[in-house]
Amino acid sequence: MLNIVGDHATYHLKYDAPLTSDLDGLAEASSNWVGRSSSPDDLSSLGSKAWHEAHKFPGQIATMLVPADCAWGETDNLGPIIKPSEPQKLMIVI
Repeated sequence: MLNIVGDHATYHLKYDAPLTSDLDGLAEASSNWVGRSSSPDDLSSLGSKAWHEAHKFPGQIATMLVPADCAWGETDNLGPIIKPSEPQKLMIVI
Protein backbone atom coordinates (compact mmCIF):
# COMPACT_ATOMS: atom_id res chain seq x y z
CA MET A 1 0.00 0.00 0.00
CA LEU A 2 1.34 3.42 -0.91
CA ASN A 3 -0.13 6.44 0.88
CA ILE A 4 0.47 9.97 -0.38
CA VAL A 5 -0.31 12.49 2.37
CA GLY A 6 -0.40 16.23 1.77
CA ASP A 7 1.00 18.75 4.24
CA HIS A 8 1.27 22.52 4.61
CA ALA A 9 3.79 24.24 2.34
CA THR A 10 7.35 24.01 3.69
CA TYR A 11 7.57 27.76 4.25
CA HIS A 12 4.34 27.69 6.28
CA LEU A 13 5.30 24.91 8.73
CA LYS A 14 7.47 27.26 10.83
CA TYR A 15 4.32 29.12 11.95
CA ASP A 16 2.88 26.03 13.70
CA ALA A 17 -0.64 26.90 12.56
CA PRO A 18 -3.62 25.42 14.48
CA LEU A 19 -4.21 22.83 11.73
CA THR A 20 -0.59 21.65 11.75
CA SER A 21 -0.39 18.00 12.78
CA ASP A 22 2.40 15.60 13.62
CA LEU A 23 2.02 13.79 10.32
CA ASP A 24 5.45 12.20 10.63
CA GLY A 25 4.55 10.60 13.96
CA LEU A 26 1.14 9.48 12.74
CA ALA A 27 2.61 7.96 9.59
CA GLU A 28 5.44 6.23 11.47
CA ALA A 29 2.92 4.58 13.80
CA SER A 30 1.02 3.01 10.92
CA SER A 31 3.63 2.52 8.18
CA ASN A 32 6.66 0.34 7.56
CA TRP A 33 8.39 3.19 5.70
CA VAL A 34 7.90 6.98 5.77
CA GLY A 35 9.51 9.55 3.51
CA ARG A 36 9.05 13.32 3.34
CA SER A 37 9.62 15.47 0.28
CA SER A 38 11.62 18.65 0.81
CA SER A 39 11.39 20.07 -2.73
CA PRO A 40 9.79 19.36 -6.10
CA ASP A 41 13.18 18.06 -7.23
CA ASP A 42 13.16 15.07 -4.87
CA LEU A 43 9.49 14.12 -5.30
CA SER A 44 9.95 11.69 -8.18
CA SER A 45 12.84 9.81 -6.54
CA LEU A 46 10.88 9.71 -3.27
CA GLY A 47 7.92 8.23 -5.16
CA SER A 48 10.14 5.55 -6.69
CA LYS A 49 11.60 4.72 -3.28
CA ALA A 50 8.11 4.55 -1.71
CA TRP A 51 6.89 2.24 -4.48
CA HIS A 52 9.90 -0.01 -3.94
CA GLU A 53 9.36 -0.12 -0.17
CA ALA A 54 5.64 -0.89 -0.56
CA HIS A 55 6.44 -3.90 -2.75
CA LYS A 56 8.80 -5.60 -0.32
CA PHE A 57 7.63 -9.08 0.60
CA PRO A 58 5.03 -9.78 1.91
CA GLY A 59 3.76 -6.30 1.14
CA GLN A 60 4.46 -3.20 3.20
CA ILE A 61 2.80 0.13 3.94
CA ALA A 62 4.79 3.08 2.61
CA THR A 63 3.77 6.68 3.24
CA MET A 64 4.99 9.75 1.37
CA LEU A 65 4.50 13.10 3.09
CA VAL A 66 4.28 15.81 0.44
CA PRO A 67 4.17 19.51 1.40
CA ALA A 68 1.92 21.53 -0.91
CA ASP A 69 4.72 23.56 -2.51
CA CYS A 70 6.60 20.35 -3.35
CA ALA A 71 3.50 18.97 -5.07
CA TRP A 72 2.75 22.05 -7.16
CA GLY A 73 6.33 23.12 -7.89
CA GLU A 74 7.94 22.46 -11.26
CA THR A 75 10.91 20.20 -11.86
CA ASP A 76 12.62 18.35 -14.68
CA ASN A 77 13.80 15.53 -12.41
CA LEU A 78 12.55 12.04 -13.10
CA GLY A 79 12.76 9.30 -10.53
CA PRO A 80 14.62 6.09 -11.24
CA ILE A 81 12.72 3.27 -12.87
CA ILE A 82 12.63 0.46 -10.34
CA LYS A 83 11.96 -3.05 -11.54
CA PRO A 84 9.87 -5.18 -9.24
CA SER A 85 11.87 -7.78 -7.38
CA GLU A 86 11.27 -11.44 -8.01
CA PRO A 87 8.71 -13.08 -5.74
CA GLN A 88 10.29 -14.85 -2.81
CA LYS A 89 9.92 -18.60 -2.58
CA LEU A 90 8.25 -19.90 0.54
CA MET A 91 9.08 -23.22 2.08
CA ILE A 92 6.11 -24.91 3.67
CA VAL A 93 6.95 -27.32 6.47
CA ILE A 94 4.28 -29.78 7.53
